[in-house]
Amino acid sequence: MDAWKPREKSNSSNAHAYHEQGSKVVAEYVYRTPKGEPYLKVLRYEPTSFRQQKWNGSGWEWGKPDGPQLPYLLPEMLKAVHTTVFIVEGEKDADRLTSLGFVATTSSQGAGKWSDDLAQWFEGKKVFIVADADKPGRDHAQQVARSIYSVAESVRLIEMPFGKDISEWLDQGGDTATLIDYCEGFSLWRLDTAPAQPQDIELVRLSSVEAEPVEWLWPRRLPKGKLTLLIGDPGVGKSQISIDIVSRLTSGARWPNDTGNAPQGRCLILSAEDGVADTIHPRVDAADGDPNVIEVISAVNEKGNSRSFDLQQDLGRLERVIRERGDVVLIVIDPITSHGWRRRLASHHRRAGGARAG
Repeated sequence: MDAWKPREKSNSSNAHAYHEQGSKVVAEYVYRTPKGEPYLKVLRYEPTSFRQQKWNGSGWEWGKPDGPQLPYLLPEMLKAVHTTVFIVEGEKDADRLTSLGFVATTSSQGAGKWSDDLAQWFEGKKVFIVADADKPGRDHAQQVARSIYSVAESVRLIEMPFGKDISEWLDQGGDTATLIDYCEGFSLWRLDTAPAQPQDIELVRLSSVEAEPVEWLWPRRLPKGKLTLLIGDPGVGKSQISIDIVSRLTSGARWPNDTGNAPQGRCLILSAEDGVADTIHPRVDAADGDPNVIEVISAVNEKGNSRSFDLQQDLGRLERVIRERGDVVLIVIDPITSHGWRRRLASHHRRAGGARAG
């Protein structure tokens, strides 16, 4: 009898079938090189599991490629005429956004498997990293941000207002027409190089605090050094009221409820809705304000580029302006949701029945 010899291992898909008994392939995702050549195939099975195949030059065989990781849909990303890229968790989400006209990509193997080899492909890109709404997803998004921060033009970490991921958000009625604006409402991600500090609760015994009276700009209406929200439905005149207050403060006019004259001083305005020349200036003139002590913050210059002011990012710059001027008595932010606090105030906005803060 001839000696027994082990049968050669097959690279065909049938050779791996025993791993997938009772499962079926429901999707195949092909990763390609910058030239469009096949590189990696990810097979999705139901019940949910994943397998990988690599291209050997003439066909697919099981296993990961020997080379570095490549982003999904890399040729499409390189051909895009704009630099905005979404990094999502999973090929399904990337395909979904791409089908809607966005540039989107992901990495293979899921959360926590990002490789720094991928960072080079995001040089000069404006990147929105969409985190899945769970701890592994958020941790993965942070890992991606740290990897690409030094090469990307900008990085923002995004979490959708509802749904676990971008696909669920779309399935539940998410509006793609507002997607870019929604993402730009998140502050720029910054690499925190400071050592982590313990997050302890600080308690202050009330008896150690000396009581002090509230100081008022407008008695019983507008306190000094406090945040005041002017809330109402759209179109009821919140911006007009703000300009009237500014005009009284800059001219020292009397308050409308006959509680004395406004303390005269400089006012700063952040406005995302009204034009300076055709709306703000005429309203100030009509209210007899002093335009010489009213300044509108129109933009922030950073590294030679101009961008919108962001409350979460630029408070230090604003504080410096206040110190330099020395006579600022009021800052108007109209509306507050357009200057970097959109995500933070979204839930409060819904609970307020649609009223807007100005």
